[in-house]
Amino acid sequence: MKNKINLILVSLLPLGASSLSAGVANIDWGSEVAPGGAQFFGADSANADSIAIGYFTGDSVDATGLTGWNVYGSASAFPITGSGWSNPASLSEVDTTAGQGLTAYLLIIDGGLQAVVSLDSWATITGTVAPATPVGLNYTFGAGATASGITSFAASNTTLTITDGEGTDFSDGFSGTGVSFTLSAVAVPEPSTFAALAGLCALGAVMVRRRRA
Repeated sequence: MKNKINLILVSLLPLGASSLSAGVANIDWGSEVAPGGAQFFGADSANADSIAIGYFTGDSVDATGLTGWNVYGSASAFPITGSGWSNPASLSEVDTTAGQGLTAYLLIIDGGLQAVVSLDSWATITGTVAPATPVGLNYTFGAGATASGITSFAASNTTLTITDGEGTDFSDGFSGTGVSFTLSAVAVPEPSTFAALAGLCALGAVMVRRRRA
């Protein structure tokens, strides 16, 4: 009888261990629906294409190849005006088990340009074991956000500009608080610029030789 009880306990251990490590959460991301909420712009000065919420495996960020990127959800970044407001986006009862303890990032995409951003004050990803009420995670940018409090990484072909005071005022303008995110292509020097640089290098080499002589 004793051996039978031990076998039952051993068979229950894996189930108990896995259930304790599971996590469920409700997630809001993007921008607060209030003056000062963040705006997301693309290279054409219009809205970016999309904003996604997720994390990188091991917190190892790769903004170019997105290696290790795990996405929870994605939403369109429509112009932030009146009824056209599309942020924040929300997800209910998300399984956060694999991402617990890691940093949450927003992935901003516009055409072939992309960057990831995270507000330093955001809590790390967490969750609660069902059937308890899911943990509420808020990964939105509001009026109190500033560029100095944001961690960001841009892809190798992308320049990300974060501007203070350019949160939405709901009328195609800026509120004077919050931030805006703008993606643009990395500038590639013209052939004439390369030629000029080569000429300067050659001139410098000649001057060095004369000094040695």
